[in-house]
Amino acid sequence: MIVRLEPSGTLIDCALDSNLLDALIKHDVPISYSCRNGNCNMCALEQVAFDDGRSFLTGSAISRPASAKRLACQIQVQENIAVHLPQERPVQTPAHLKLRAKVECVGAIHPSIMRLVCTLDRPVNFLPGQHFSVSFSKNVKRKYSAANLSGEASLVFYIERHEEGVATGLLEDELAAGDTLVIEGPYGNSYLIPDDSTPVLLASVGVGFGALVSAMESLKTTNPTRRVIAIIDIPEGLEEMIQTLLLPARNKLMNADVKFISLYKSIGRTSKPQNVSEAIREMPQNLRGWSANVFGGFVAMMPIRNSLIDQGADPQLIYLEPYIPS
Repeated sequence: MIVRLEPSGTLIDCALDSNLLDALIKHDVPISYSCRNGNCNMCALEQVAFDDGRSFLTGSAISRPASAKRLACQIQVQENIAVHLPQERPVQTPAHLKLRAKVECVGAIHPSIMRLVCTLDRPVNFLPGQHFSVSFSKNVKRKYSAANLSGEASLVFYIERHEEGVATGLLEDELAAGDTLVIEGPYGNSYLIPDDSTPVLLASVGVGFGALVSAMESLKTTNPTRRVIAIIDIPEGLEEMIQTLLLPARNKLMNADVKFISLYKSIGRTSKPQNVSEAIREMPQNLRGWSANVFGGFVAMMPIRNSLIDQGADPQLIYLEPYIPS
């Protein structure tokens, strides 16, 4: 089956009866999503009808206006269809590249987190929060957000470990320094625009701290006066490492409040064990007019999004980058 993406006219292939959201994700089409079961309404799009097969392929004639919005996660592709994607964000993103990368180092830094560092033959540009597609083999491909600064000839990834995960097995048992990987990107619509003047809330859960560090470092360089609130759920045992990674940005950002929390124990004299959703709900700050970027585990996305909306954030300005264990 063929899915035509409007307004670009791009065509992608997908199997009969495949889930549309899965097909879009597989082809690295930027679309927001969280729950994948029809509750969050984040993957809404419009289905478009064409006069005939020829106009479907060429886009030359639309037979009727776009239908009411549908959810990509609830569409099973049973025929050639065309869909109108949500409007792209108003910024020019870096060009997609296909790169050969050399593994510099790979290994566990925590029982649930692995670190992969790759060197490239040239610098690569991306926006904080964008992800890259890493091909471990012909059939094993995963997406990971970069944890370093744009413009470097390297990429750093923090990867959630999954006991039964295929990629986890490859990272632990087969991949070694000196090996070559194919990396493509950057992709994703859930990025931070560093030079934007809108106040921003950054939140991370688990391995999402890598993308948050990248965002803070970028802000330090390009927009040190921007109003920022950062909430980091630190995995137990990584408190010192993450606070050290964020220290240079914290010292340079003039209007940033950084809150470290943990589900496991108190951090500092005033904090208590809690999660990101609770921390947002307890904020005295109303988030009307703020944007928000959230990086972390898939299951954490919906509660965090709901908390942001309860605090006044515009749902259209909430950008989620969910990770799935590998």
